Amino acid sequence: MDPVGAGDGFNAGMLYGLLHGWELARTLHFANTFCSMVVGLIGDNEGVPYYE
Repeated sequence: MDPVGAGDGFNAGMLYGLLHGWELARTLHFANTFCSMVVGLIGDNEGVPYYE
């Protein structure tokens, strides 16, 4: 819906995975999932999920 925040969302997911020592495949999957949730709504950070 809205590409604003796509890169930020992906980077946040990557950093989270890397800082927690996850395997690259898991980290990429998490970052892509995070990014897709961010772009699914209109606005800068309305789609940012909580980890829980």
